[in-house]
Amino acid sequence: MVNHALAPSRPAGLAGTRQWLETEGRNFQSFTWKELFVVAEDDLVVQFGVRAHDWPGGRFRGFDVPAGHCERDTAFMYRIAGRRIVERWAVNDLLAMLLQLGAISAPSTTAGNA
Repeated sequence: MVNHALAPSRPAGLAGTRQWLETEGRNFQSFTWKELFVVAEDDLVVQFGVRAHDWPGGRFRGFDVPAGHCERDTAFMYRIAGRRIVERWAVNDLLAMLLQLGAISAPSTTAGNA
């Protein structure tokens, strides 16, 4: 399996996926789908929707992120062969997560700069 969502520093395939699940993946165990759409055609499957999560707090991609609840758009794409996932991609709205949890602030706008 090729997991295109893994960081380049992780081992490829299932080994890297297992490694991620044993480390950072623990922070994401409380995710639940608030909305979910699934489209499948031939050897491709796409999941898209809004996922809710209770973040435990801690470092995330270089930011100190306080604990709290957030919801963000998420998409997973899979290619299937021989009844197995052979490729996986993930796209998450991480900016929305960081904003909602207060790790970063939205830029302020003024009437003259809007």
